[in-house]
Amino acid sequence: MAENLVVLIMEARGKLRLDNQGLARLLGVSLRTVERHSRQGGVSSPDALHELVRALHPVDPALAARLAEAGGANLVMLGLLPASPDERAAARPPGLATPEEMITVVQAAATALGLPLDAARQGVAAAFEAAHALGLSVQALQPMLSPRKRSGPAGQ
Repeated sequence: MAENLVVLIMEARGKLRLDNQGLARLLGVSLRTVERHSRQGGVSSPDALHELVRALHPVDPALAARLAEAGGANLVMLGLLPASPDERAAARPPGLATPEEMITVVQAAATALGLPLDAARQGVAAAFEAAHALGLSVQALQPMLSPRKRSGPAGQ
């Protein structure tokens, strides 16, 4: 069950010892804005909530995580914790590889062909350029490049 955002904001303000003026200063908004939103128990915007989470994180990381989650974010999204490899992959635009991923692909080609890494890199690059020029994806080519299971004697 999601935690009550108003309760978490009040708890965060207590941990940070923020009165309305201190919260206004932290969030870069007017005292009047804080007073208006405080009567409702919230903050003025998602950005303001994220700023509160960032200020709270060094003081109480667990409460900061709960507050971020209640506001629809998390500490990784806010740059307060490093992303896991899966999270980095999910955040990367589709189709872009890291240098490490490209090296893994080229090393696989070099091993399969018995070639030095640089020679395999040139061959992989030429193959990808040709596929791109034809509008083909790796997914479209992979089944055709995989070893086929033979049902009869070799050569048939």
